[in-house]
Amino acid sequence: PAELFTLQAQAQYNTLFGGLDSTSLSATLALDRVYAGLSWFTSYRAELADTYSDQMRVSLGVKIIPNRLSLESQLNYDILGTDLQQQRYMVNYTSQCWGVRIEYREFNSIDRQDRDYRFALTFKNVGTFLDLTGGDTTLY
Repeated sequence: PAELFTLQAQAQYNTLFGGLDSTSLSATLALDRVYAGLSWFTSYRAELADTYSDQMRVSLGVKIIPNRLSLESQLNYDILGTDLQQQRYMVNYTSQCWGVRIEYREFNSIDRQDRDYRFALTFKNVGTFLDLTGGDTTLY
C-alpha cells in the first residue's frame, strides 16, 4: 500500500480434494533505521479438511550505523504446538569492499534441538570468501 508498508496474502488451493493447501499473510513496516515484519503461515490437509501447521514469524532489524552496522532477529513460533521453533540473531557489518556477518540460530523440534553459529566474510564483486559454521545437536 505504501513505500513504508508492504502487505502480501497468498493461498494455494488443491483442485483434487477441493480445499486449501496453505495460506500466508505477511506485513512489513520499514522506517528510516528500523524494520519490523510479521508473517502467519497455515498449512492444511485438503483431503481431510483440517489444519496441521500454524506458524508465526516475527522479524526485527535495526540499522545502528546506516549502510554499515545492523542488528537483525527472527523468531518462529508454532501456534498449534505452542513452542518457539526457531530463533536467529545476526550482526552485519559492511565496509566499502567487504562485509562480515555473525549469526546465532537455535532450532527446536519434538525430538531435537540444534544450535548453530556462523561467521561469514564477503568481498564485493567476489562473494563469500570465508564461511565458518559450527554448532551442536541435542536429541530428546
